[in-house]
Amino acid sequence: MAFLDIFRPKWRHSDPAIRMAAVKELGDEEMSTIERVLKEDPEASIRRVALKRVSDTQLLLQLADADPDEALRKNAADRAQQLLLDRALRGQDASQSLSALEQLRSTRALIDVAKKAGEQAVREAALLRITEQKALGELARSADDPHIRHQATARLTDQAALRDVALLDDAKDIALLATNKIGDKKVLAEIQKKARQKARASARLPKRA
Repeated sequence: MAFLDIFRPKWRHSDPAIRMAAVKELGDEEMSTIERVLKEDPEASIRRVALKRVSDTQLLLQLADADPDEALRKNAADRAQQLLLDRALRGQDASQSLSALEQLRSTRALIDVAKKAGEQAVREAALLRITEQKALGELARSADDPHIRHQATARLTDQAALRDVALLDDAKDIALLATNKIGDKKVLAEIQKKARQKARASARLPKRA
């Protein structure tokens, strides 16, 4: 034990095992100490233990960009994104959700917000940040909000995705929008055939009293 260890708190002890045990015992009211451990402790294993206690997304994003340990950077980024996704989906108000949304980095998270956020303004803001055709196709096919499906379809250029929307969407305006964006005559013929079959099936259904 170094002489200075007599005067130091255990989380700054020269022995990593003692520091590790001390960090595990830190309470929630000692978050400032936990943050110092994350910024100052030379042992990545100890910093990773401290990381599990952090819910400050700004600190997590800083660590994701700057910590020297690759595994910790990834853990910090994943934790930050999960916390931000939860806030975007379940923020106390639209402004809180939109603030969290601005910091989301993954397309998968943006899709989840566009599908599931409680506020329509938040769903639309998430959709505006999505540019990948595959992601737009997923929203056009499977979002519960017809407005989101319509907007996603309007931005689709992928012919296969447009075909799926045209064939499967029960909302006539969305199906028609997708159909009008398809240039392949064989695909258009298939859509017309399916539409006729659907119309005949509908005509055979007994009318409600």
